[in-house]
Amino acid sequence: MGRRLILVGIGLLSFGALAVFGQPTIHRNTLGSGELQFFPKPNALFKQVDHSLSREYAHKGEFSETIRVAIGNADPGVSNFVEYVYLTPRAPIGEDLRASLWIRSTRPGVKLHARVVFPRMKHPQRPEEPFTTLLDGTTYSHVNNWSKLELGDVAASLKRRVQALRLELGNDVDPADAFVDQLLLNLFTGTGENQIWLNEVEIGPVVEDRARVLPAAAPKKPARLPKRPATVEINRDQLLVDGKRFFPRFIRLTDTPVEVHRRAGFNAVCLEPNAPASLIDEVTRQELYLVPTVELPDLDRRSSVVATSRTDAGEIPRESLSRFMQSDRILFWYLGTGRGSAQVDRVARAAAEVRDADPQRPIGVNAGDGLWPYSRQVDLLGSHRFPLHTSLELAKYRDWLNQRRILARPGTFTWTWIQTHLPEWHTSLVYDKQPTASFDEPIGPQPEQIRLLTYIALSAGCRGLGFWSDRFLADTHQGRDRLLEVALLNLEIQLLEPVLLSVLKSPVWIETSNPQVKAAVLYGEKGILVLPMWLGKGSQFVPGQSAQNSLKMTVPLVPMNWQPWEVTPAEPRSLIPKRVQAGTEIVLPEFDLTTAIVFTGDYSGDGLLVNWQDQCRRLAKPAAEWTMDLASVELEKVERIHKQLDKLAPPIQGANNLLKDARDRLTLASAFHKSGKFREAYHEANRAMRPIRLLMRLDWDQAVTAVGIPVASQYAVSYYTLPRHWEFVQSLKRTSLGQNLLPSGTFEGQPDQGWGLTQTTLDEVTMQAKFTTSRPREGAQCLELNIAAKNPVAPAALERTVLAVTSPPVQLAPGTAVRISGWIRIPQTITASVDGAMLYDSAGGEALAVRVTDAADWKQFNLFRKVPASGQISVTLALTGLGSALFDDVRIEPMNPRDSGSRPQ
Repeated sequence: MGRRLILVGIGLLSFGALAVFGQPTIHRNTLGSGELQFFPKPNALFKQVDHSLSREYAHKGEFSETIRVAIGNADPGVSNFVEYVYLTPRAPIGEDLRASLWIRSTRPGVKLHARVVFPRMKHPQRPEEPFTTLLDGTTYSHVNNWSKLELGDVAASLKRRVQALRLELGNDVDPADAFVDQLLLNLFTGTGENQIWLNEVEIGPVVEDRARVLPAAAPKKPARLPKRPATVEINRDQLLVDGKRFFPRFIRLTDTPVEVHRRAGFNAVCLEPNAPASLIDEVTRQELYLVPTVELPDLDRRSSVVATSRTDAGEIPRESLSRFMQSDRILFWYLGTGRGSAQVDRVARAAAEVRDADPQRPIGVNAGDGLWPYSRQVDLLGSHRFPLHTSLELAKYRDWLNQRRILARPGTFTWTWIQTHLPEWHTSLVYDKQPTASFDEPIGPQPEQIRLLTYIALSAGCRGLGFWSDRFLADTHQGRDRLLEVALLNLEIQLLEPVLLSVLKSPVWIETSNPQVKAAVLYGEKGILVLPMWLGKGSQFVPGQSAQNSLKMTVPLVPMNWQPWEVTPAEPRSLIPKRVQAGTEIVLPEFDLTTAIVFTGDYSGDGLLVNWQDQCRRLAKPAAEWTMDLASVELEKVERIHKQLDKLAPPIQGANNLLKDARDRLTLASAFHKSGKFREAYHEANRAMRPIRLLMRLDWDQAVTAVGIPVASQYAVSYYTLPRHWEFVQSLKRTSLGQNLLPSGTFEGQPDQGWGLTQTTLDEVTMQAKFTTSRPREGAQCLELNIAAKNPVAPAALERTVLAVTSPPVQLAPGTAVRISGWIRIPQTITASVDGAMLYDSAGGEALAVRVTDAADWKQFNLFRKVPASGQISVTLALTGLGSALFDDVRIEPMNPRDSGSRPQ
């Protein structure tokens, strides 16, 4: 009878453990799925020579994972480790838990271990972390033959280990709810090289949904028990928090109070490594998630982080992690922005260090290139560029984001930063200010541009969005309108999340009845999301009115019983579908810049439509108030700029009527709001911004006409710098062109004329720069740049390829106005790159480059610049995609005051 009671007790204990972790299953992995599964824990004892998938040997299937290491001299009499780690789903310790791995090795002695986490016990040296220990498995002995390494009776092994730990640490060892979260291979087999092949990992029972680490046992005061940390995990391209799909909307935290960001609808904030404990506590108190930035000391230079616990210059300071781990709301660890392919190995080591300290939370990084290897090392892969106020059209920016997704591993969780600020090059070049300086005058970007970037990112399949801000969402940087726009965007994304989080495949793009409006179609489990957006030319500088009545589009593959709804924070509006041969046709009675349409057949009591109706009843009032406030702030800024333009530029016919129309619509919106008609107030406030945008675009179009192309003047790339632009144009009219200071730009002499050649690539291409006699613009020859794919099947996207020649620098007095000109011919459309052929100068940089991708005959481009403080200026001609670009008659000509005897312009 006594024995039976004991068995019942064990059964209840096992059931309790499984209740915490979820439903058990067996985890199996053949290690041949196209990605590497084991990652190293670096130390000075060894060097990784190779780590790849191999066809040479496989115990099962076609591939195995192979690792080759070179091991140095080890310390005698010490247990030496050359560790490679495999992250497993949680495997609760029980009588039936087993683990195994098939291995082939050129040397004996490779040993299998399992890491066990004691979730109710704190680490003695690092109390912010749970205690962990290793259990030993079998050792490899059959050289050059496949052999199975195993962890047998794990429960019995743990029992013996606990007894040893209690002798070592005392009776406070608490193995309750212990689980295995890693398998480790110790490849130390003595000095020299060793190569192993790995196949068929098996462990179970496990729970596939990675469960939370419970806090260490607290004193028996129920009211003071610590809050349970959120469970965060990655399931391919889905982020899950406490088992539910989660769409991260986070912002870089600068000077704006945390509460403001919470009210603006963000669900997480990205913090710097030196964020004070009080700020971390405040973020937690506001119930936002943390995205802590991790410093990599040998790559980053933040002297404010003191690394007292480093053992070498490359390690992450433990205290920089532990400060954040006091919070129970870490969403993921962020390993930096713009990491390059040369940093992959260093970031991989950092990821291993972070996983060792906190195995429960995902790791993210933002990569400039090297996307495939980065997507194997981290859970959330970001990639970004800031297109606003540059020559990159927003339609090309959309293509660029799609290319980043193609360059990563299929199924990778991808995200991007949304630009909400003026980049440093803009503030220094245009305003002659540092980004930290405050601004009394209106500045950009425009709120509409942030909206377009956000919708483009969603349409490119991004599973999360970060909003980049360098104090620019504060009133000191004229940022109230942008903060209001971001708050409205967060409302919209919140409404669309059920569909966004259920998207099953890559977006499809369709045309609409307006050539400047394209629509992305995202097919999800709960509905079909259609995102039409205005992608007209020049929107990265100044968007047009971007509104139209009766916008028509045809959506393919819509189920028969699904109905379309236009979803806004004010209300869900039903649309009338029409079945046509190509799909389902819908007409938007009133389109404005962007909108969201959802086809759904879910009309249940807790379905999409009922959920939208419930949310909109709560959101209509704040949405109306924020939109009215946004329109008011934008109107005030435009009136200030337009008043200056009235004194500098030719008058815009009907400008006063447009401003009056905006004011009248705001007055009507206010009247609707006072009478409690919040939906009507929301829509009328949106309409108030249309005449404002129309006036801005008219002002800008006129300004660009004066110089030819937007990037010809550094002041024509934003509406708010147009007064400076007209002053610059007037100054140019008082000059005449001097002599060309770049005679080698005709390319008539020998190739070596002081021009520098740059060749950079991560792709399988061949590159050639040469003088050619094929149809020069003038003279006998011109410069040809050519990039071709090495393989017969050309890649859809190049990751980083640049073939460029740069002129010798021209010496002039700082501040001298110059005209930089050149002729460009593109024989065939350049593919695999959105930047194509470029012509740019050292003052304006790549941001203000002329970019040409489409096939075109000879065309001249002019840029007007001021010589920087260095007194030097040069010009660069570049090709970034597959194809050819020809350049000729490239000039740098000073623009001298007319009384100096210069030739007429």
